[in-house]
Amino acid sequence: MASKQTLVTAPIVVLAYDRIFLAQGLAAALRKRWGLYLGLAASWPLMAFFIHLAPPDTQAVFSLTKVTPFVYAETQAGVLLHYLRLSFWPVGLCLDYMWPPAKNLEEILPGALVVGALLGVTLWAWFRRPALSFFGVWFFGILAPTSSFLPILEDLAFEHRMYLPLAAVVALVVVGAYLLGAACLRRLNLEEARRRLLGRLAAALAVSVFTVLLGFLTFERNELYHNSMAMWLDVLNKRPKNKRVHCAIASELSDKGDFEGSLKFYNEALELDDCYVEAYNNRGNVFFKKHDYVSAVGDYTRVLDLKPAFSAVYFNRANALYKKGDFDGAIRDYKKALEIQPRYPAACYNCAVAFFSKGDSATAQDYCARAVAFDKTNCGGWMNQGLMLLKLGKDGEAQASFEEGLKINPDLRSSYKQRIAEMKELPLADQEWAP
Repeated sequence: MASKQTLVTAPIVVLAYDRIFLAQGLAAALRKRWGLYLGLAASWPLMAFFIHLAPPDTQAVFSLTKVTPFVYAETQAGVLLHYLRLSFWPVGLCLDYMWPPAKNLEEILPGALVVGALLGVTLWAWFRRPALSFFGVWFFGILAPTSSFLPILEDLAFEHRMYLPLAAVVALVVVGAYLLGAACLRRLNLEEARRRLLGRLAAALAVSVFTVLLGFLTFERNELYHNSMAMWLDVLNKRPKNKRVHCAIASELSDKGDFEGSLKFYNEALELDDCYVEAYNNRGNVFFKKHDYVSAVGDYTRVLDLKPAFSAVYFNRANALYKKGDFDGAIRDYKKALEIQPRYPAACYNCAVAFFSKGDSATAQDYCARAVAFDKTNCGGWMNQGLMLLKLGKDGEAQASFEEGLKINPDLRSSYKQRIAEMKELPLADQEWAP
């Protein structure tokens, strides 16, 4: 229960299995194994306790969309129908569906009819054909926590939710095919030995055909997982209105140095959703890399207008303000980032750099000391703290700070000797302090 919230229905599925296959009745199952079910039920408060303890992630993915339980349930009918289709023929797999909420009866009705029929058959079989009903209990029991009426902090559709329920579908198909094949063979006027041989040949042929076909599809799908850009382009082809895939492609292009191509895809994401804060933030990062600090500040400011509690965005805007020469504005934003996230070494260090650039070496050293206290393994923090201490005339403390940094990376000894001799202004944060 502490590892996966979908296990909330596991005690019910276990009880159903016991009632159908072992105890031949619900009352008998509870009478024989009441201690087991009392223990399983006791795990529910444990799950509730862990959910209560989990703090809300104020810096979670920007793009999650909240829907009402009713809309979520309406949409899940179509999602379940899609899962079932993929179970039989997995063509059209998509890494990121960003499935839109259902808006009309045309979108809801087909899935609702199929799912309703399956639920009805499961209920009928529970009383008339218990063994058959377990396939439905197994399938719907596992899917219920994520694919019913309880909205979760994820998308409306994710293929991985079908991994465990898929076992029920596969088992039903295999058992059903076996029984159907046996029934057909019994109708043939053949000797028992020949019927068995024919049955084995038919089974071997069916398994071979499906293994080859599905193996080929698996090979093709795995090829995409070896190339992230190819995967995102596949998603874009299947879901062209998915704003997240535009951001993902933009990020790939930015990492490769194609800033103009990256900006194009971020702009397309914002055309799909002009309040998409992740696109504004990431586009601001691209503007920063292009040294267009005015545009970067504009994008970061737009993010903070929409979502004011993100320390990383205050940090990003502070970096851009510093590059513009607005040290006071940068210090203000670094402090705001530290208000939201007090243990933020990069913000401490960069705030120290901003104070140092203003000529306030004492305050700069205080912030640098905080940064080093938060992350004692960062060589750059120790070395630059040493430079600040040296500027303050604290040669002994500076030497001790240098030695701590050189223990982490001895290769810096010669370069820092030169910097100590020159005592130039510090740069804005070493690479290792980047968020």
